[in-house]
Amino acid sequence: MFLKNNSKLFIILIINSFFIINSLCQDNSYNCPNNSICFFKDVNYSGDVFVWRATHTYRDLPRFLHNHVGSFISNNVEACFKNWVPLKLYNVSRGDNVTDFFNNDGFGNIIDGVSYGSCDK
Repeated sequence: MFLKNNSKLFIILIINSFFIINSLCQDNSYNCPNNSICFFKDVNYSGDVFVWRATHTYRDLPRFLHNHVGSFISNNVEACFKNWVPLKLYNVSRGDNVTDFFNNDGFGNIIDGVSYGSCDK
């Protein structure tokens, strides 16, 4: 009787539980090395990846990521993302992670390169 009277509530509870568990499981499970930024071609840390290390100083992004970074993980490093024409800068702090860089100010659509440290220096 309880299940019959509350079947809609039960179904809603099951569906909500699925979404909660799914959202908890979607983390940046890619193991980005320390003092590095991992750039992904696609959103949600997927697709081809390029690892930039803080020792590289400035680096143009590889051709497959030029103007096309879907997501990134910053593992314990500050950096400045650059678009050259027109000049636009994007500060990255230690531990920043963006799952959809195309929709985060659209910078994933225009990024050209990355350098070590804050853009303010």
